Amino acid sequence: SNQLVAPMMIDQGRGAIVNVSSMAGKTSWPNSAEYSATKSGVIGITRSVAMELGPHNITANALCPGNTLTDMVRKVAVEIGATLGMTGPEWLDMRADDTALKRLARPKEMAGVITFLASDDARYITGQAIEADGGLILS
Repeated sequence: SNQLVAPMMIDQGRGAIVNVSSMAGKTSWPNSAEYSATKSGVIGITRSVAMELGPHNITANALCPGNTLTDMVRKVAVEIGATLGMTGPEWLDMRADDTALKRLARPKEMAGVITFLASDDARYITGQAIEADGGLILS
C-alpha cells in the first residue's frame, strides 16, 4: 500500500503514511514469533519509507498499539485464555492489569493517534514507531 500511495503523494508535494504495527513488533512474548516478526517488519518498512519519501515532504510512521478491544483481540483472548485455564474475559482483565492505566485501549483511541500522525501537527514526526499501549511497556 505504501507503493500505491507514494506516487500520488509525490505529485501533490506532501503526504503522511501511517502503518499499523503492534507492540509485538517492539517486544515479544512466548509463542508469538511469527506475529512479532511480521509486526517488526512493518516498523522496518516504515522507517525505510520515511527515508525514501522524506525528501518529497512525506512522513511515514508506524502505530504500535497494545491490546485494543477489537474482535480479533477478543477472539485471541479466548484462545490464549483456554491454554492458561481461564476465560477470554479473564485473560483480557489480566492484560489490562499489566498496563499502567489498568485498562485496554478502545479502537477510537488508536484512531485518534492515526489522525494526529496524519495531520499537519505531526509534519516533523517521521520514521517513528509510536507506542500507544497504556503503559504496558513500563511493566
